[in-house]
Amino acid sequence: MILEIKEHEILSSEELGKLTDSESVSKFLHNAYSGWCKRKDRSLTNLQYLGVDGNFKAGYYIGASWIKPPIGDDEGLAIQVLPKSLDKDAKPTDYIRMFATALDVDSLDEAEYFSDYYHIDFESPEINVVAEANLITPLLLLHYLSVLTLLTKKGLRKGYIQREENLQSKLRGRILFSQNLRKNVLNKREDRVYCKFQEYTVDTPENRFLKKALMCAVAQLKDIPSLQGKIAEDVFLRIGMLETIFAAVSNDSSTSRTMKVSSSKLFSHYAEAIKIAEMILRFFDYDMDHVGKNSHSVHPFCIDMSRLYEMYVFHILNEAYPGKIKFQVKGRHGTQVDYIKVGEKERIVLDAKYKPRYAEGNRGIVDDVREISGYSRDKNILTKLGWEPSASQGKYLPDCVIIYPVPQVEDADEQTVTVSSEKECKTWKDVTDYNRPLIDFCDPIDAFHGFYKIAIPLPTKKQIQ
Repeated sequence: MILEIKEHEILSSEELGKLTDSESVSKFLHNAYSGWCKRKDRSLTNLQYLGVDGNFKAGYYIGASWIKPPIGDDEGLAIQVLPKSLDKDAKPTDYIRMFATALDVDSLDEAEYFSDYYHIDFESPEINVVAEANLITPLLLLHYLSVLTLLTKKGLRKGYIQREENLQSKLRGRILFSQNLRKNVLNKREDRVYCKFQEYTVDTPENRFLKKALMCAVAQLKDIPSLQGKIAEDVFLRIGMLETIFAAVSNDSSTSRTMKVSSSKLFSHYAEAIKIAEMILRFFDYDMDHVGKNSHSVHPFCIDMSRLYEMYVFHILNEAYPGKIKFQVKGRHGTQVDYIKVGEKERIVLDAKYKPRYAEGNRGIVDDVREISGYSRDKNILTKLGWEPSASQGKYLPDCVIIYPVPQVEDADEQTVTVSSEKECKTWKDVTDYNRPLIDFCDPIDAFHGFYKIAIPLPTKKQIQ
C-alpha cells in the first residue's frame, strides 16, 4: 500500500481511509519525526519517513519511503511525497530546470553541497511510485554530468597499468617466455616478442568505471520526455564533449562494482565523481540492459527542496552578478549563510527561504530575522564580506535580504508572477539594472531596520506537445 501526499500538505481523508490503524501510524510518525528533530546531525541519510509528522503533514522533502517494509506476503506500507505547485492557478514547477542548475557548478564545494540535498536508500526494497514522483532519476543523472564536467576540466587522471602484448620488431618491459614460446617461437614468428610492460595512460580502472556510468547515464537521459528545449541542447552538447574526452578510455564492462580512489589532494575531485558513478550503477543494477526501460520502481529516496531552491537561487544571482556572489559562507560556531554579495556599491547578506507565504506578508518572520541577524554580526562572515563599519556610510551592520519563492507564469516574451495575495511583491523581474544596488529592487520589511525581501520565482513546466 502506498499513501500519496503533496509537500506542505496534510494527508487527505481519502488516503487516510486506506489505513486500518491510523492512530498507531500517527504515533509512529510523531516519534520518528520528533527524534530526528532532536538530533544534532539532521542529514537526509537519517531523515525518517520524509519528515512526515504525526499529523500526517509533509514538509520540505519529496520522495518515497517505506513506513513498514514488505515482509513475506505482507505488501508493506509506503508513503510518497509529491511536488506541488505553489499556487492553485499556476503550472507545476519544472524540477528538471531546477536540477539543471547542477550543470553550472564551478567548484568541488558546490558539487559536494549538491550531493547533500538528495539521498537514495539502496539497502531497502524498491517502491512502485507514480511517474511524476520519480524525480530522482533525472536529478542523479544531471548531477553526474556536472561533476564529470568539473573533473574533465582538470584533465583525466593518468596512471600506470600492466599490459601484455605481442609486439612486432620491438621490446618493452620483460619477455613472458612461456607465452612467447607458444605464440611466436613454435609458430616461427621470429619478428614478434610477447612482453609484459607498464603503460602510462588515461585508460585506468577509475576512468573505465566513470565511463561505464557515463554510458549508463546517456542511455537513460535519452528516455526522459521532460528533458527538452535549451536544457536538452545543453545536456547533449555536454554529453558530446564528455564522450570525446573519454574516447581514449576503453569500454570495459567487467569493471568492478565499487572503486577506490587515491586520497591525493591533487585528485580529490575524483572521489565525488566515483561516489556518484557508484550510485548510478547501483541504481540500474549494473545492468546496461535495464537502462531505458520505462520503470517507475525505485529505491526509497528523498530530495530536500529547500536546498534545491538554494542552489537554484545561487545560479540566478551568480549569473546576474558574476564573481560577486559567494555561496555557503561559513561563520563561527558552525554557522553558514547562503550567500553574500561583495561589490564596490553594495555588500549585503542574503538567505534563501523556501517559504511561499512571504508573498502574502511577514507572518512568522521573527525567527528568520533572528537567524539572519546573527549572520550579519558574525565576524568571520563580515571579514569575508569586507565589511568596515566606519567606511560604510555610517552603517554598523550590512543590509540583509530574504529570498523566497513564488509561482511563475511564463508568457512569450516576459515573465509574470501570480500570487494569491492582493498585496503586490517585488520579484526578480523587477531587477532591471544589475549595475544598481539590489536593495533598490527589494521590498523593505518595515518592522526591522536594514531588512528586505525579494521573490525569485520557481520555473514552471510548459505543455509537452
